[in-house]
Amino acid sequence: MEALRIDAASAGGASPLAELRKDESPSVPFSQRIRAALVETDRALQQAEESARQVAQGKGDMVEAVLAISKADLQLRQLVTLRNRIFEAYQQVMRLQL
Repeated sequence: MEALRIDAASAGGASPLAELRKDESPSVPFSQRIRAALVETDRALQQAEESARQVAQGKGDMVEAVLAISKADLQLRQLVTLRNRIFEAYQQVMRLQL
C-alpha cells in the first residue's frame, strides 16, 4: 500500500492568508487581497460541499472529499483568525487618546 503524503502542495497550494503575507506586489490594496482571500475560501467551501455530495451519491473518492473538506476548514479558520486580528487592531486604534 502506497503512503499518502499530505502537504501544502498536495492539498491545493498555499492558503489565501499565505498569499496576503507575500510582498510581491505592494501596489495591490489590502482590501483587494482580503477580497481575494474571501473568494478563494468560498471556492474551497463550495468544492468541499460538492466533493461530499459526490461521495454521498457514491460517485466520488472519499480521500479527495476529506482533503477538500480539510482544506476548506483550514482556510475558513485562518480567515476567521484574520478577521479577529483586524477587529482587535481596530479596537486598539479606537482606544487611542488623541
